[in-house]
Amino acid sequence: MYTQRVVVKLLGKKKDAFTLPVKEWAREQRGKLFCHGCFKLRRDLYATSIDIPIKQLPKGTTYDVIADAGGAIIHVKLLDFLKPFLGDHVVGRCLRPDGSVMPDYRTICLCDRILVRGNKTADYYVCKVCGAKGSGWGDSPYVLRSEVPDAEVFQEYHDTLFVSEDVGRRLPWRKFGDLEPFIIEVLDEPLPDDPYPYD
Repeated sequence: MYTQRVVVKLLGKKKDAFTLPVKEWAREQRGKLFCHGCFKLRRDLYATSIDIPIKQLPKGTTYDVIADAGGAIIHVKLLDFLKPFLGDHVVGRCLRPDGSVMPDYRTICLCDRILVRGNKTADYYVCKVCGAKGSGWGDSPYVLRSEVPDAEVFQEYHDTLFVSEDVGRRLPWRKFGDLEPFIIEVLDEPLPDDPYPYD
């Protein structure tokens, strides 16, 4: 059981800069690599390594969710820092539109997943095709201790990256200047107005 008080989201500071895949490739992968219901990386394909051609990558990106597709991209410096803390995961290659390899980046998919919950303003959903659960947190995000894997690094449905409180303290934030910590409390019981409807 996860015993720490919080999880830490690695929040990107760049609000209007997106990592984008090659559009034609992403379109071809719908229903193959990506669920045709929610357009996220199909979890039933884990642990398949996935290579993604990237059309646009904002300068200085350390970690980002790949918009208009699924999956996530991570800089090798952050990956190297996290390796001692990672549980089951797979990495793939990031490719330029011409098919050449981007040597400083990898795709990453973690086995350990969390669901960020919220209060009455949270919006939960389950993909009718693949069953993936997700949420729009609302204004009181938290995670339920019983739903957090006994791990140090997690992703959630949207492939955003979270680390444990301990790893968050050790992470050299200045080295990864485009990221900042966003603290989410771990609770033992659901909030009384949490509308989460699933078992």
